Amino acid sequence: MKRLGSAVVFVSLLLIGSTAAADSLRATRGQPVEEVEHAVSVSVVEGVATYRVRRTFVNRGRWVEEATVTVMLPPGAAANGLRIEAGGTWIDAELVGAGRASRMYDQLTGIGQAPMQDPVLMKWESSSMLTLQIFPLRSGVPATLEYTLTAPVTYADGRWTLGYPRATARSALLAPTVRVTGEAPRIDGDAVASAQLATLVKGAPIAPISVAAPPPSGPAVTRYGVVPTGTGKSVARLEVDVAPALSMAPPDLRVVFVLDASQSVDVDGIAAEMELIDAWTRRAPGAQVEVVVFRRDAEALFGELVPGEQAVGRLREALAAGRLAPGNGSNLDRGLALAVQRLSGASGSRRIIALTDATMRRGFNASSALSGLSDEAIVHIAMRGGQLSSRRSRLDRDDTHRLAPLALAHHGVAVKVEGAVDASNPAFVDAVEYLVRPTRLDAVTLDLGRATSSLDVPTTLDEGAGFTATVHLTGAPRRAGALHGLLWTEPWERHVAVDDAYSRLTAATVFSEDRDDGLTRPEQLAIARFAHIVSPVTSFLAIEPGTRPSTEGIVRRSLMSGGYGMMGGRYGISSRCGGFGVMRRDDLRPTLTSTLRSCFADGPPVQPKARLHVETTGDEIVGVRLTGESDVSLGACVTEAVWRTTLPASMKGSVQDFNLALLEVAPTPE
Repeated sequence: MKRLGSAVVFVSLLLIGSTAAADSLRATRGQPVEEVEHAVSVSVVEGVATYRVRRTFVNRGRWVEEATVTVMLPPGAAANGLRIEAGGTWIDAELVGAGRASRMYDQLTGIGQAPMQDPVLMKWESSSMLTLQIFPLRSGVPATLEYTLTAPVTYADGRWTLGYPRATARSALLAPTVRVTGEAPRIDGDAVASAQLATLVKGAPIAPISVAAPPPSGPAVTRYGVVPTGTGKSVARLEVDVAPALSMAPPDLRVVFVLDASQSVDVDGIAAEMELIDAWTRRAPGAQVEVVVFRRDAEALFGELVPGEQAVGRLREALAAGRLAPGNGSNLDRGLALAVQRLSGASGSRRIIALTDATMRRGFNASSALSGLSDEAIVHIAMRGGQLSSRRSRLDRDDTHRLAPLALAHHGVAVKVEGAVDASNPAFVDAVEYLVRPTRLDAVTLDLGRATSSLDVPTTLDEGAGFTATVHLTGAPRRAGALHGLLWTEPWERHVAVDDAYSRLTAATVFSEDRDDGLTRPEQLAIARFAHIVSPVTSFLAIEPGTRPSTEGIVRRSLMSGGYGMMGGRYGISSRCGGFGVMRRDDLRPTLTSTLRSCFADGPPVQPKARLHVETTGDEIVGVRLTGESDVSLGACVTEAVWRTTLPASMKGSVQDFNLALLEVAPTPE
């Protein structure tokens, strides 16, 4: 029976993602900015997904712009790298404390005298969302950046599953194109070639992606990560991926079913036993089958080993002939003894599977009944459980039952059949396959010191299933240990040791999976720096060498009134909170045009490159500068006239900087 836990986890992530918004883009100065590239390369190595995302933005407007991009993250992802392209060179970002990074970015993008250069800030918003601030976006000049994301994957049935957010139909951003490197990749459920380009069309917010995991060396693969916090605490994470197929059914099975037809089983119970035999033969191609029925005595129904596909038909004939009618007596030992006889001399892989309600006479002695069975033969006991009408089907191993030693002594297991018993139900057939071959690890235990009980590994792990647990510990856990289990009765052990790459992923998931509750700021910093990721306490800041406040920068200032303003270059926006109005560049330009009228009365034409720079405080003009080519006498007149200007009342209380072409404030010829 296949465990659906991993698939359920990923479906849950899809449902969570369905309520989240898609990526969004905002231009600070209102210029038309568009995305022209959103390319994603995805790879999975040792259960860790890496996304390399390249995005390019172009400002289609006239003025220099700042873009703020809200980035929705893939499920469980954290950003562990950022770089920007500047002048044909890639510049890597540094991991900086979150508050310091924001202050540095605001300072570097402010008003100054330097040429424009590139700072980019990536900061934390939530476990599913980051923010990118990009400046400057020059008119018509592409701005390209790359960031990397790391994320855990979901394992199920030999495949690693992950996802990537799409653009919605209403989004102004580009639909992502994705290349997946790996074995047998699938994007949106469609098989694609490795590294084949695919566009994520609109649909569910998260597009599912998967690749085939490499075949494990043994029944399961383990990954173990440990992250110290520097304060005596640590975070440990364990992942177990069970092989898609733990074993293969022998091609030469020779099986005798011992069927309980006693009165205590009744007609319904006998029908259920027939359904189990039917289900078993569906998963054992090539098997040869005999059926022994026991009540007070035992009887071989077929008298020979017949092909498994014929067994159910022969059983129905026996039922129609009354040979399966319930009778008195529950002599399981006689049934087992006859089964041993029927297997005597048979070649191949020999099995006995006893089907019973475990209601027997006090003198029952099965060990003597099996005394003649060969050492390599396997015995299973399947007992009737409860709720046979339940829709769920399963076989629960019970090593404590009084019949269990009988099976365990012969390499087999004793199980209780629970739930719906119907060979037409695939879930029941999956469950019964456990009696054909080992399909799960039983009696699973973990030996990792103080992390052992906290990680709480399930005692049963089905083939193809994945299990992950993360725990906060006081003190350092052991860096090596072992995972133990049983394949029927065969012991299995897997060495568990700390892996550096998985430890970094462990640190990243502390924030991406919202596991940072109870951690102090120093502990959060230690974990974020260990993983080199954006977090609530760290940001990425990429700075082109020599970046300083530029002539086209942005003023960001929290006013005492509670407002927040931004003013920049040739176009500015100032937003005010608490009921204040909106300041516009036009507040000063009409005043300057009137002030400068006398300067242009007899002067020569203004040169196109001449620019006027004016700095104001809340009450006055405090800086005047003229740059570019202009007539000397005109320049002197303009400078003196601006210095004599009184600010209009609408601009009182606002700190602003103006960078204007002189032509913009020249009076219109009459």
